[in-house]
Amino acid sequence: MGKFLIPIEFVFLAIAMTCYLWHRQNQERRRIEISIKQQTQRERFINQITQHIRQSLNLETVLNTTVAEVKTLLQVDRVLIYRIWQDGTGSAITESVNANYPSILGRTFSDEVFPVEYHQAYTKGKVRAINDIDQDDIEICLADFVKQFGVKSKLVVPILQHNRASSLDNESEFPYLWGLLITHQCAFTRPWQPWEVELMKQLANQVAIAIQQSELYEQLQQLNKDLENRVEKRTQQLAATNQSLRMEISERQKTEAALRHTNHTLQSLIAASPRGIFTLNLADQIQIWNPTAERIFGWTETEIIAHPELLTSNILLEDYQQFKQKVLSGMVSPSLELKCQKKDGSWIEIVLSAAPLLDSEENIAGLVAVVADITEQKRQAEQIRLLQSVVVNTNDAVVITEAEPIDDPGPRILYVNEAFTKITGYTAEEMLGKTPRVLQGPKTSRTELDRVRQAISQWQSVTVEAEVLNDSYKEKKSPLK
Repeated sequence: MGKFLIPIEFVFLAIAMTCYLWHRQNQERRRIEISIKQQTQRERFINQITQHIRQSLNLETVLNTTVAEVKTLLQVDRVLIYRIWQDGTGSAITESVNANYPSILGRTFSDEVFPVEYHQAYTKGKVRAINDIDQDDIEICLADFVKQFGVKSKLVVPILQHNRASSLDNESEFPYLWGLLITHQCAFTRPWQPWEVELMKQLANQVAIAIQQSELYEQLQQLNKDLENRVEKRTQQLAATNQSLRMEISERQKTEAALRHTNHTLQSLIAASPRGIFTLNLADQIQIWNPTAERIFGWTETEIIAHPELLTSNILLEDYQQFKQKVLSGMVSPSLELKCQKKDGSWIEIVLSAAPLLDSEENIAGLVAVVADITEQKRQAEQIRLLQSVVVNTNDAVVITEAEPIDDPGPRILYVNEAFTKITGYTAEEMLGKTPRVLQGPKTSRTELDRVRQAISQWQSVTVEAEVLNDSYKEKKSPLK
């Protein structure tokens, strides 16, 4: 088998190509490694700056941290935040600048410096990177303007808030342009790298979020302060009149618990009330039926709520309907006396008072009724009337006195009937306010009087026979004196 000879030139060429490819691969690998390292470092810087920005809710602290961190990271001569106001003017509200260059901090510029077309472009997210003020295609007026601050290169990124309406058009689909994050290179011109532009955009987004959080926090603080001022003022106004109101204001954050307590107290009062209490809606359906109402009428709460017709058919008769209309129309109506039937069929007499029941929107939703059983009161009144008739019309003398004092000066006479004036000859005017002792004479038995005294002191009835003075004797003895 013949030998295959390779020229030495081809061997050297193959070795050279191999070395070249290895070198290219090695350079590409190192380039990728450096790129990854730089990217990782930039991401770490962004995270660090973001953390520093987010550490405070104070707007001034957030802005100062931002410009200082960006200046350090990009190694530029000046970093500032330019605030755009509603009228189109703007101000440099925060700045970090090398000592060799003039400060822009605090200066306000007219709307001519920042025309509407610039505003609209930045609102749409435009980023402006100027590598060389003298060489780039920029407006002469802008170049002349920035040169007075020593600027040779600049990078401008908008600070946009995406959940606020644009100041130029409240219906605009674009976000709100809060301001601009600006970097200046003054010592030399600088070609801005894509990663630097991207980094600035990311930082501007973080700043926008931090600014909005700071503004919300400041608004919350102001709202809290305003609320505290109003509460303090109101507390001072009420302090002189009612301590309980001051306590109520100071505990306003416990309103829910206080309402529950009040509701519980109201329910307890209704349950413990000696009067029957019930509420009806506009369809005469029972909503509340307290225990006293159960005792008065005999129906339990479950029965009366399940069968509201029991109320209208047995208790609330024709007179009630007129009474109800007066109450619901807001007319002042006196109490209504009704005769109604209980569950057991017996009849009772009640007095009914009512008032409109309002809902949470101050509309009349029904009425609340208060009922008192006056059956026994009526019976006693009738007995008193009959007793009064007997006392007035009897032929026996009747004297009513105070129960005390038994000792001197003795109880006063409160009432004498007509028969007394006829028998004794004394008029009612002569006797009222005097003591019965004016009727005692020489023949009045001391023993009988002692019996009367003993019985009265023990709250017992007693019957005695005794002689007393009459009108014919009073002129001689002058007992009324």
